[in-house]
Amino acid sequence: MIISNLIDAKFSGFDKSGLAIIEVGNGRQGTMSGQKILVAKKLLPKNIQAGDKLYFELMSEKMKTQRQKNLAEAVLREIIDQ
Repeated sequence: MIISNLIDAKFSGFDKSGLAIIEVGNGRQGTMSGQKILVAKKLLPKNIQAGDKLYFELMSEKMKTQRQKNLAEAVLREIIDQ
């Protein structure tokens, strides 16, 4: 069973309008190589620098719900164990 699909990416800098340029792929040939995604600066990790690696994770609604449930359970266990 596939838990999630991580996509390698690299932060390249900002375009003229201030959007972040994210280069998708890991430099190898393949269907993802050479694609670029533009995203708002506010979505980037703080202190990111050109060349830093990023990862996108694709998941279904069901997978997202399960992840949220697992996280909530882990937080509750941590609180109870203290």
